[in-house]
Amino acid sequence: MPQFRYNAKAESGEGLQGVVEAADRSHALRQLKAMGYYVLAVGEHHQRKGWGERLGGRGLGRISGRDVALLTRQLANLLSAGLLVTQSLRILARQAERPALGQLLETLAARVEGARMLSAAMAEHPRVFSPQYTSIVRAGEEGGTLPAALMQLAEYLQTEVKFREQVRSALLYPAFLSVSALVVVVVLMTFVIPRFLSLFAMFGQNLPLPTRILIATSSFMGTWWPVLAVGLTVLVLGWVQVLRSEPGRLHWHRTKLRLPILGAASHKAEMAVFSQTLAALTRSGVQIVQALQIAADTLGNCFLAGHVRKVTEAVREGSPLNEAMRRQGVFPEVLVSMTAVGEESGQLDDLVASAAEVLREESQRTIQRLTMLLEPTLILVLGGLVALIVAAILLPVFSSSALVQ
Repeated sequence: MPQFRYNAKAESGEGLQGVVEAADRSHALRQLKAMGYYVLAVGEHHQRKGWGERLGGRGLGRISGRDVALLTRQLANLLSAGLLVTQSLRILARQAERPALGQLLETLAARVEGARMLSAAMAEHPRVFSPQYTSIVRAGEEGGTLPAALMQLAEYLQTEVKFREQVRSALLYPAFLSVSALVVVVVLMTFVIPRFLSLFAMFGQNLPLPTRILIATSSFMGTWWPVLAVGLTVLVLGWVQVLRSEPGRLHWHRTKLRLPILGAASHKAEMAVFSQTLAALTRSGVQIVQALQIAADTLGNCFLAGHVRKVTEAVREGSPLNEAMRRQGVFPEVLVSMTAVGEESGQLDDLVASAAEVLREESQRTIQRLTMLLEPTLILVLGGLVALIVAAILLPVFSSSALVQ
């Protein structure tokens, strides 16, 4: 996601500088205003990455979501025990197993010692602490309930990390089968089949149609593989450019939601993330409009994010949240109904969190059903392809044997 460097002022008048991640400049402005900053300037930030970050960004130097969740819980426990923020941060820095995490905590401690709020110090590291994270921390600081806010945040992060890991694990085996099938077919067509060409020539007879198709396909791939490789590269690069453009990304995200089974799973998963984020923010004291703005930026599907922003505008104009959701037609009925009850009873955060749990469970069931269908389907497809190739190779042998007899 693009980064934007900003100059701003806090409500106290203190000058602030930092970098935020957002889809575009307008979203960056909304994030900064949601954090209570008076924005002076915002511009796109281009950062050169060193070799260590390029090669090790996903290795030992990377701070994962699980690391942030554990850090948040530990920080909440230390603050609940009566320690100061700087003391807690330095204790955790000394205990950190990852050097990058220890360095980050030392940086945060130094910034807090310099009369900075913890949320403002965290906002300077958007790759680690998301806008909803810093907003919840800021609400806890302003309300004097930082330990409780951090504990709620830790529970939210651990739930989100667990959910994403479950989804990733469910789709790992089908992805492995798909790659294996592609590799097997390419190896057979480019290396195995050419070795049989001289054998086929010895038969001196018309080859069966499946064998001729197999030979023609193998010869084409062996002769034109550079062109095929270049064409595939062009397609991939073109697809990347399409996804980088706002109209292309919007069209793909809308289309993805219409896919059989996978679209429903993706929709429910996105709505679960939205609901959980909204519940965590409102529970921490963040105003509903600000919470909706931040929750929209957490969605990975820009089509759904656009509808959330429409809901945000409707709520700002005085519309009840549940009615604004219902008019968009993309929010699940369970979320709309629980939101309506929550607004009437004054328990919006609890009921939206319950809706998030329901949507998360439904998404997991849908993904499990998808993997149950994909696994045997992929095995059958792979087995069928290999069987067709083997049959095309053996048909001339059987035909020759029949002629000899």
